[in-house]
Amino acid sequence: MRICLQPAGPIELPEATIGFLRRHVQLRFAFETGGVLAGFLRKDDVWVISHPMQPSPRNRAGRFWLKRNRGDAQKFVDDVYYETGGIVNYLGEWHTHPEPTPSPSGEDRKMFRDLFRTSRLEIHFLIGVIVGTSGTLCVWCQQCDGGFASAIVR
Repeated sequence: MRICLQPAGPIELPEATIGFLRRHVQLRFAFETGGVLAGFLRKDDVWVISHPMQPSPRNRAGRFWLKRNRGDAQKFVDDVYYETGGIVNYLGEWHTHPEPTPSPSGEDRKMFRDLFRTSRLEIHFLIGVIVGTSGTLCVWCQQCDGGFASAIVR
């Protein structure tokens, strides 16, 4: 599935990535879960989210919040970067929400602002995916200057 979100431009979610994300729907009264997203810029200028991270068992979470394990996330990004000869790199984050049609919360947007402030990134935007209880995905993009766009994938 391809969507276009500025400032990233075209973003492709392969069926394998969509299937992976939908397998992590947050069940009733369960805690949030999530991880990082890695991918690459294809020659036709489409960002492909090719490597979603499995949730780490060392993540901390509650029904309405998630703090992913930074060390496990960095190891995942390092591993896919080296395994692909530097083609695949960090693009953003994914997590679940306990609502059918999710949207980024103020905390989600703040997390991206904090990542821009504290991380060395090769891109000027981050991509987020939130998985709703219905399997609906909210794909969003936030620019380092605060620009924001989102789309729903049913």
